[in-house]
Amino acid sequence: KPDGDFSSPERLYARAAAIDPCAETYQRWWSVATDGGRRRKDGDEVALAWRTALPKDARPNLLLMDSAEERDALKKALGYLEDAERLDALNPLVRKARVRLHIAVTLRHLTQKKFHLVEKDLVEIEANPQAQEGRRAAFVPAVRALLAAREKRELDEATWRHQASQALGSEAAAFMLVWTLAEKCKIEGPQGLTGPAVTAERLSEAIARVALLGQDLGVPVQVPPAWKDPVRKTVMSKECPLESESLRALAEAALAAGDSELAYAVSGAGLARRGPTTARFLLLRARSLPRMERRLKCAAAAASLAREQRDLEVAGEAVELCADDYLGPDQVSMPSSEVEKLVSAELAARAYPSRTEVEQSRRVDTGCPCPACSARRRLGGAETDEDDDDEEFLDDEGLPPELVQLLLEITMQYGGMGGRPPSIEEVLEKDAGVRERLLRIMQKYGIDSLPPFPGGRRGK
Repeated sequence: KPDGDFSSPERLYARAAAIDPCAETYQRWWSVATDGGRRRKDGDEVALAWRTALPKDARPNLLLMDSAEERDALKKALGYLEDAERLDALNPLVRKARVRLHIAVTLRHLTQKKFHLVEKDLVEIEANPQAQEGRRAAFVPAVRALLAAREKRELDEATWRHQASQALGSEAAAFMLVWTLAEKCKIEGPQGLTGPAVTAERLSEAIARVALLGQDLGVPVQVPPAWKDPVRKTVMSKECPLESESLRALAEAALAAGDSELAYAVSGAGLARRGPTTARFLLLRARSLPRMERRLKCAAAAASLAREQRDLEVAGEAVELCADDYLGPDQVSMPSSEVEKLVSAELAARAYPSRTEVEQSRRVDTGCPCPACSARRRLGGAETDEDDDDEEFLDDEGLPPELVQLLLEITMQYGGMGGRPPSIEEVLEKDAGVRERLLRIMQKYGIDSLPPFPGGRRGK
């Protein structure tokens, strides 16, 4: 009797790619294998299979390049980039990747104190037009300013830092960039390195500008300790002057530096803007909070609002944030009316939660009715489904091709975050066409029950 093991989406996509290799199938397979791109190394085998099956497609090379860069295997990453350039040199992602990788190599040479190689790196970066666009043009003079400071060439340092400030539009931002490079590469700058005497508002804008550049170039940015209090006062003022994009970059920089309290304050300023960025700032608020019920509620609200706005990136990140609490995508949600109440409550909560509040939240069940909190209460004392241990997974040898195709179509059409489908029971209940096709296939091949299907239990 033809059976099949579809206990994981990966096996379904692997079978589908073998039957009909196409870029869409490989992309979805890679997304599932990497959990939406959050574990790139796990998708390398898929990307390699994709590259073999579709050798004229540049995309698998870019995925392999990103994975290698994430592991700091820069030589291997450059090799994959060169393959991508041969296939699609005009692709903006390919062109941008060349700049980012050259900068990564430069930072490695700076960290290793191989200064004779750094100037060669800078010449290569300058020759790339992409590296001279907008804020990116500040990187090369900032590196040269750092090298001049290291060698106590004060006039050269001032000259290069002024050039960087022209690209960034701010003397404070130029200082911030040089300081960031010095911290990252562990290079001593000038003695008594201090920022220019500017207002707290300009300090905040400077950090935001450098944080945006850092996101673009893959350079993590931290907030100088002496600047944290002025920045916090700026973002907590009634009329914060920073744009939403700058606030987001500032919050990300604070989180990367482990400064949850600053990220909390910045997320509050973003929430006050309301509008289309509310979901993103709810997620940033959740990320800034310690492990407590309130963190889950903010993530659930962010996911629900993001789904309404079709922002799959924010929704996926919110679901991922709740993964440690054993909540699935369907459980990370909240009614619209509750979302609005939560946003208002978060705007009113200007102070970061105290240790007492956090401990009390962990001990006391607040009875919140939202799906995230309800599911968490259920799962807190829930035992494993009694049928799970008895579940028999079937071999996929001899599975009818019509069934493979139907299951693939279900996954494509009804896939959730990262391509993960709902339970087969849900699909059959919603889609009469699928139900009729499935019955015909089962009758044709004498199949009594379906194999385990990703996202749900065995179909009856």
